Amino acid sequence: MIILNEAQSRHLAGSFRAYGLGQLAAFGYSGIQAEAWWTVALSASFLLIFEMAALIALKDVENLQ
Repeated sequence: MIILNEAQSRHLAGSFRAYGLGQLAAFGYSGIQAEAWWTVALSASFLLIFEMAALIALKDVENLQ
């Protein structure tokens, strides 16, 4: 496991959140417009997965301090 400092962890968490929100914005919106509900559900699950990864990255920093 790679040990990150606080700034690196916050940057990584922000990147995870931005990626998850980008997936939701792109595929969720187009899925709603096309009534492709599996696409909407999949994009929402990507958001949840990357949000959890962001929380894990931040939790590791808080445990080291």
